[in-house]
Amino acid sequence: MNNTPVLDHQFHKDAIMALKAHDPTIALVFGFESTQRRSLAANIICLSGELQNALRIPKEPMLAAIRVQWWYDTLAEALTSHKGNVAPLVVRLQKHIQNDDIKRDDILKLIEAWQSCAMDETASTTQAWGICWQLVGHYLDCHDTGDSAQKIVTFLHGTPTKDKASIVSLDVAFFDSLRKQVQENRQWWLYFAAIIGYHKHIYGYDSLDQDHLLVWRLLWWRLFGFKMPD
Repeated sequence: MNNTPVLDHQFHKDAIMALKAHDPTIALVFGFESTQRRSLAANIICLSGELQNALRIPKEPMLAAIRVQWWYDTLAEALTSHKGNVAPLVVRLQKHIQNDDIKRDDILKLIEAWQSCAMDETASTTQAWGICWQLVGHYLDCHDTGDSAQKIVTFLHGTPTKDKASIVSLDVAFFDSLRKQVQENRQWWLYFAAIIGYHKHIYGYDSLDQDHLLVWRLLWWRLFGFKMPD
């Protein structure tokens, strides 16, 4: 008997809409991916978004730790063991696990990274986001892609700065090399994420969140490449 769940249209729609609600700019990054790949990436990123919110909302560190622990305990067991209502994101992640889209241990590893932040108020969440994007890259493409995705996390989730010298690793050569890589392997989401990271680090996220032409800019960057502003 096959217990693999069927991930239907509504499943994918719910995942993609959840990512749009969490971060509409990042949701566009995966616009050229297949529905299956988009929903998996969306659910992984939304999990980190929920865990980050768990740290931000409570006034007491202990409450933050309890909220993060809830996600760990809930996802550490099979969905059938839960009673009562379960968060939709938990259901989707459990189905990904049943469908062999992602390993449960990797999801728990991601939550553990956020647990470390909950236990240390001075800890940066960048490392936890790094593991998140590493998982996205690993499961959408391969281990090497995961490592590449992890390298741009500092710019996606770090503190914005006006000092371009602080992001020398994101230069013309980097974007040209990355574009060649994604053209060969169809990893356009990685290229777009790097561009979004550059904009965020220099100009802040607001400039892109309010850019109603961003989807067309992404298409332009895919066709003709990203030109860094002077």
